Amino acid sequence: MVRSFQHGALPRARLSRSRSRTSHGQVKPQLESQDGRASPFILFIAVLYRSQVVSGTNYLIKVRCGYGAKDYAHLLVFEALPVSGGQAVLQGYQLGRTRSDPLTPW
Repeated sequence: MVRSFQHGALPRARLSRSRSRTSHGQVKPQLESQDGRASPFILFIAVLYRSQVVSGTNYLIKVRCGYGAKDYAHLLVFEALPVSGGQAVLQGYQLGRTRSDPLTPW
C-alpha cells in the first residue's frame, strides 16, 4: 500500500497521545490569559491533534474544555525544538467548537 504524502501539509487528525498532551498542558494558562477568563476551564483534555514538523512542530489540537456540546476549543500551538528551549506557545485558538467540527487550519 502506497501512502500519499504532501510536503508541508498537515496529516489527518489522530487521537491524542502523550506528546500533544505535553504541549497543550503548557498552553492552558496562555489560553485562559488570552481569553480573559475569570475562572479556569473545568476540563482541558486533548481529544484529537494534527502535527506538522517545521523548525519545531506546529500542532492543531482539539481540546474538550467543559461538559456542554459546544465546550470544545481548537488550538494552534508551536513547540520549539529542544535546542531552542522546547517551549510550547499558543499561536491562535477558536472557542465554542463542537466534537464533530473538523480539525482544520484557519
